[in-house]
Parts: sequence; C-alpha cells; structure tokens
Amino acid sequence: MRLARGNARRVPVLFFLIAMAVSTIGPGAVAATALVAPIAMALGARSGLPPFLTALMVANGANAGNLSPLSSVGVIVNTKMAAVGLGGHEWKVWAANFAAHAAVAAAAWLIFGGLRLAKAQPVAQEPEPGTSALHARQWLTTAVVMAWVAQS
Repeated sequence: MRLARGNARRVPVLFFLIAMAVSTIGPGAVAATALVAPIAMALGARSGLPPFLTALMVANGANAGNLSPLSSVGVIVNTKMAAVGLGGHEWKVWAANFAAHAAVAAAAWLIFGGLRLAKAQPVAQEPEPGTSALHARQWLTTAVVMAWVAQS
C-alpha cells in the first residue's frame, strides 16, 4: 500500500504487477493467483476498490507472466515450440502474452472504475515508529514462500 503513495488509482496496477511478477518467476498463473488474490482482495476492500476490478487485475497479472521461460507453463509451451522448430522465442512469447494481458487489464481498469478512484485514498496502516511493518508470522510466511519459489 505504501507503493501507491496515497493514490488509490495505482493500487489495481500494483496488484497486476505483483501477480505478474510472481507468475513470471516460476509457479505460473494458478499459484500466483492463489498467493496474491487473498491479500489483494483484503487490501482492495480496505481501499474501497471494486472487488471485480481487483479480481480482474490479479487474474490478468498472473496470466501476463504465465508464459515466462521460468514458469511451469512457459517451460511446457517453449518445449513444444522447440519441438516443432519454433525455439528461441521464449521472451518474445512472454512479451506478447504480457502485452495482451496488460491491454485487457488497462481496459478493465478504465471500464470498472480506475478513473473514479482519483479522489479515493488507499487505507494504509503505518507501523508504530521503531517497529517492523511485518510481524514475526508474516516474516515466516514470506520466508516459506521464497523458499518454495526458489526450489521450484
């Protein structure tokens, strides 16, 4: 929420980018959606975002990164492409897939209220001075997820 810097219009875009990044680095769209959606829906609700817009941004973001040469689906697609003589285009395929999903996400942002969020403010809870923004169990969850991503 701090990345939005008080601008609620940025929050759905951040959800798209976070889901895309998680999907790109390995687990694919299904796992990325499962990891990002619960957090995005909770933060979206606190920020006054339409739930449908939040869901669309997360789903399109996860699908935008799905054909990465690092993700499970991307490995399958690129292996099949190489088998039929179309190898060597891994990042081009990812970029085309990203562009298509980014266009759909941009349209969703416009249609489902992105511009109307201009005056809304995201609700960000600032940590107490001298304390961490994350609690111990959140650090543990982050470490487990990072270990899971690293091993896949």
